[in-house]
Amino acid sequence: MRPLIFPLTCSLLFASFAAQADDDAPISLDSVTIIGSRLPQTLPGANIEILDREQIERSGADTAAKLLYRLTETTASQSGQDGTSMSPGGASIQLRGLSEKYALVLLNGHRLANYGFAANGENTFVDLNQIPTKALDSVEILRDGASALYGGDAVAGVINFKTRRDFQGVIGTLQAGQNSQRDGGNASGALTLGLGAPEQDGHNVTLTLQASHREPILKARHPTIATDDYSRLGGSDNRLQNGPPGTWADRNFQGQDDQQRDTNVYAMPGCPQVQASPDPYAGGGSNCIQDQARFSWASDRNDQAALLLTANQRLPAGGEAFGELSYAHQQQRYMMGYPSFNTWGQDWWMDPSWKMYPAAHAAQLQAINPTFQNGDPVMFIRPVYELGPSYQSLSGDNWHLLGGWRGDWRGWQAEGTLGYGLNLLSLKQDKQIDTAAAYANLHDGDNGGPGYDPFAAWNSPALAQPFLTTIERKARSERVDGEGILRRQNLFALPGGTAALALGAQFGKESLRDTPDARVVAEQIFNQYAVAAEASRHTQALFAELALPLAKRLALQLALRADRYSDFGTSISPKLDLRWQANGWLSLNAGASRDFKPPTLPELHSTLQAYAYVSDWKVCQGEQKDPASCNQGYKAYQSGNPDLKAEHADNVHFGMSLAPMRDLTLKLDWYRIRLLDAVTALDAQYVIDHEDTLYAHSGYIVRKPIPDIYHSWYPGLDRGELDYLKLPYANVGTIQSSGFDGSLNYRLPLGRLGELEFENHYSRVLGFTQALAPGALPQDMAGGTSLPRWRNILRIGHHLGDWSGNLIVRSYASTLNAARPGMPTLPGQPARLPAFSMLDCNASWQAGRRWQIGGGISNLGDKTPPYATGVGSNGYQGNWDDSWGRSYWLSARYQMP
Repeated sequence: MRPLIFPLTCSLLFASFAAQADDDAPISLDSVTIIGSRLPQTLPGANIEILDREQIERSGADTAAKLLYRLTETTASQSGQDGTSMSPGGASIQLRGLSEKYALVLLNGHRLANYGFAANGENTFVDLNQIPTKALDSVEILRDGASALYGGDAVAGVINFKTRRDFQGVIGTLQAGQNSQRDGGNASGALTLGLGAPEQDGHNVTLTLQASHREPILKARHPTIATDDYSRLGGSDNRLQNGPPGTWADRNFQGQDDQQRDTNVYAMPGCPQVQASPDPYAGGGSNCIQDQARFSWASDRNDQAALLLTANQRLPAGGEAFGELSYAHQQQRYMMGYPSFNTWGQDWWMDPSWKMYPAAHAAQLQAINPTFQNGDPVMFIRPVYELGPSYQSLSGDNWHLLGGWRGDWRGWQAEGTLGYGLNLLSLKQDKQIDTAAAYANLHDGDNGGPGYDPFAAWNSPALAQPFLTTIERKARSERVDGEGILRRQNLFALPGGTAALALGAQFGKESLRDTPDARVVAEQIFNQYAVAAEASRHTQALFAELALPLAKRLALQLALRADRYSDFGTSISPKLDLRWQANGWLSLNAGASRDFKPPTLPELHSTLQAYAYVSDWKVCQGEQKDPASCNQGYKAYQSGNPDLKAEHADNVHFGMSLAPMRDLTLKLDWYRIRLLDAVTALDAQYVIDHEDTLYAHSGYIVRKPIPDIYHSWYPGLDRGELDYLKLPYANVGTIQSSGFDGSLNYRLPLGRLGELEFENHYSRVLGFTQALAPGALPQDMAGGTSLPRWRNILRIGHHLGDWSGNLIVRSYASTLNAARPGMPTLPGQPARLPAFSMLDCNASWQAGRRWQIGGGISNLGDKTPPYATGVGSNGYQGNWDDSWGRSYWLSARYQMP
């Protein structure tokens, strides 16, 4: 479906309906307090999106993350359902194509503690899973820089979740759903109780309790992901090449000297699926293939419970006391696959002095590899499968407490709050191989007796127990915030009304401690990475906002904020917004701001041992490998940099709102963000691609020596294979993002047939450039699978009496078949992926005054999105769950009175 072209649409409607507008109609700038202002002065401009309670319930989203991921202006960063990320269990959101660290998430206008595990080890964020969706009254999304109002995290925008206030009565909801393949079952329930009418009783207490359970998606049940071999789609074969019972190598390779490390690899005796090795130099070697998709999960098993309590009490001395308490608990479990020995990684060669040397299997090994002689040193890769797969278990707790007072003080409206937030995480992974215990078991046996036999098709599970252990990573993230605000509505008179002023002060402290298992840090556990961070900072801020109605239809908003950071000194953030209500159907708004973003605590004070997946093109070409197999994972060490400079951003936006006829509204919002001194870890692929120029003597690339035999095999090979990378955080330069968001909403009355509603949202990236290294020229990043050019969501609704139904069409842009422009397309693969659309639908019935029944279907057509095979991008496009196929949900809601 071709996307709507908003500038043309707006122009045509402007011309068509201009004659219908009454230019002399009185104009009022309604007083509504919304995100993007500390003053109740103006209605939202085109850069503000508000989801009301009806839209939230209609979406069927059981988490805040799912609710936001269905919007065109947001980008899903982490779903929280994948256990393989560096911040498992956490769900985050991105705005304007920038990472999650640039988007500020608030609850009722107040900050929350960050998730204890930073995304990619670097980007701090608020976990969306802690927000109870059934307690929400609305969600406000400000697509604009707002550091002058809220501080340094609000470079790309602000998302404010507003909960029910002053509610009276009872609301109970139940919801259940599952995938069409009868997995991924989920159920949730919520109860909201409200007591007291503030106007009559002087108080109100509102309590929401919510709980949910979700079962995993089983790969084997879904044709799109039922195998890890994506070569049928032009992708890579991701099946386990060293599957049970594993592979082995003989060091005595045709009489080569003892320094030779590259030998034939052979499938172990008893391998059920032997496949010839794809390596061109293997000379008849083989792999033992296992397709782990047959038993593995595509998502987690998850249990969540949340509580949200809000209260207010009118005080005899005047004013009102209020408070909030929220608590959210999460339990996540994710299947990680079998733990695996890899003696290549430890450079362990077993000889006859090792108790578990395979002398008993010599005849079998010689039958597989005739050059093997009993007594030759051997290596192996062996999954330890006798005790079943390893599981990762996450336990998380989020606390948010807030207390405050509001009232009149000497002619000013005053408000003061004190808040505390805490996030606690414990991440455990069982059945991990302790390096020292494994060495002792293989070399000396188990307490003098036989140890684990890596060449046997099966071992007693008891023989694996001595070297298997459970590792644990813990994190604690805290923040304390205090704020005081004074507001005056009638400051002085202007031609358009009276000026309003807000003055405020804030203080805050945030801290983060991410503690990995000490054995992982010491590299005493096979195949594990470690993330460690411990840091804190204090902040103080003064801010002011002035609303000036310059004329009857012209309003100016000025804001200024001064922040002092304990680790970065003082910054000044100004903001200007201008709104012109031209007549009753046209309003224009424009603004500019200078935003400030200090480096995150992990960017300053962290260490990370992980794996970077890169294509080492020159070695791959020198060794005559298939380019499709070049992308490999290598050990990478990232480190915090206390010498980083703070980031600054220049934000500009222009918006237009049109209501040219009854029941028709259109909005268009153009933006440009220019981020200076952007902080990120050096891009691993960029470093590899510029090894001979920018990074020839940097020490960032560490290679193994070229084996002697390779000189005869590959005469043109001029460097050894990668050993590991060093990727420090750095101020890489400038990021510039520009684009626009547009929306259309039209209601068409049909008389007795009810009403049709058309709602369309379209987001377009006009440009996105980013420097990948200090001193490097910005590169185009838009148009690939990492950042598609556009998204469109069309909703067609029909309302008739107590019934309503909606059809939603989600459309995605055609992209390059690579993560970003400039990355090569693999031979034989299409240069571009096609645009595509997905269908969703939902319906609801108001069954009397108290009951509402609803339901919906996601991916109505059970459509498979395109599969990307390009460099830096392998996988299905669209939302993370689209490739799982069709899913259903049903809900029931009861309200009294």
